[in-house]
Amino acid sequence: MKIMKFQDTVRSIKRVSLSIIGATGLALFAANGAHAASLNVVGGELVGASDVDVGGSLYDVFFSAASCAALLDGCDQISDFDFTTSADAEQASMALSSQVFLDSALGLFDSNAALTVGCGDSPCNVITPYTVNSFEGKGSSFENSAFELSDSIRDINFIPANDLLSVSSQTFAIWSPSAVAAVPLPAGMPLLLVGLGGLAALRKRKTS
Repeated sequence: MKIMKFQDTVRSIKRVSLSIIGATGLALFAANGAHAASLNVVGGELVGASDVDVGGSLYDVFFSAASCAALLDGCDQISDFDFTTSADAEQASMALSSQVFLDSALGLFDSNAALTVGCGDSPCNVITPYTVNSFEGKGSSFENSAFELSDSIRDINFIPANDLLSVSSQTFAIWSPSAVAAVPLPAGMPLLLVGLGGLAALRKRKTS
């Protein structure tokens, strides 16, 4: 009789475990697949995006070919930038590559660089500035080419007060935190924790 009860308990644990794993997997899949940046398109031209996931935090971004000084309060100190290290700015460029510059029903923004504001031809350098000194600024540039395999990310120098970026092959990416600053934890995480707690309780009860 005790053996049968033990076997029933084991089967119950297995059923609970499979249910938890299945529900958690579905929740994780839904959470990871549900998030997508919202592209801001005006007259067929890509002007920016909302809710871009950069390292687990959500940002809004807009593109402009004006000088950095005109766009970022003089562009003369690091506090003018949302990303202040090369690594963080590179992560922002990677987010542009994977979430914003895509070919979709809204437009061929990966294949045709000219569809982005400030970019008249291909390739187009979209620069996220991260530091500045008395002479020049530095930024991470996502180079959007007509050929996806030619897309690249690299550091680039610019002159903050000079409007050189009004040429047809370069533009700035200006970032700001979105209303939802962080990507929420997957919906299945609380379920997983509850399930693990339940399994621990059942195991403790069985051994006592």
